[in-house]
Amino acid sequence: MPAGFAGKVLIELGANSVYTVRDTLLKQPEFKRHFVLSFEPLLDKYAANLAARSKAVMRASLGHHHRRGIVLPLAIGPHEGMQELMVSDIDGCSSLLNFSRGGADKGKATRPGCSVARERRLVPTVTLRTALGWLPPESSVDFLKSDIQGMDLAAIESAGDQIHRLNRVQMEVALGYHFNEGSPTCAEVLKKMEVLGFRLATAAEAQGYAPLHGAYGTPLVYADGPVNCDTRGRTEADMFFIRKKFVTPVGA
Repeated sequence: MPAGFAGKVLIELGANSVYTVRDTLLKQPEFKRHFVLSFEPLLDKYAANLAARSKAVMRASLGHHHRRGIVLPLAIGPHEGMQELMVSDIDGCSSLLNFSRGGADKGKATRPGCSVARERRLVPTVTLRTALGWLPPESSVDFLKSDIQGMDLAAIESAGDQIHRLNRVQMEVALGYHFNEGSPTCAEVLKKMEVLGFRLATAAEAQGYAPLHGAYGTPLVYADGPVNCDTRGRTEADMFFIRKKFVTPVGA
């Protein structure tokens, strides 16, 4: 990571190639001095991110999908080494966790194209603690966005003794039916994040980092927001946390 971004780091787990931090936050004036470190283990999506910046027959800096961003073809998880990634027809639903048994028989509880592993691919995996170790020692992560299908909490926990370097965290959680085996409940995520030193952010604290109405039909859970851990007909949500006693304006 180039010098000068010590307190302006963004991390993205599960970038895929749509609604990326590069295409959203980095385009906002409040984030014009931020640097994003993205992780995407699906090689075609990794390549798509790089192709968005490259020009035909011209050399491109490997890994740079933005002049202030790097994307790496790795997964983040609790164990290091090669792990199986379960790839579904809609590969945005792919996960290091297997799909729940009987998911194809749950009717409306499932997402078409997101209930069966069509391929099992071995992907390189590192812990978040390792990834944080690649940043300058004095740097903190302004915002971490995770969308890795049931592995989000495990990935955050893998930061270990470096978790204090995360200031804001947005992660996906299951409501009601769990698409992936072993994924935690919304209530379990709340409890674990509390133990890890985080609380739900207020609307003002989340504003600017994530749309309060949610994105792509996935509602956002924040303190005193309209959505909580009740299912209310929903299958998943994004939860927005902030490190306790950490308060700073967006983009500051």
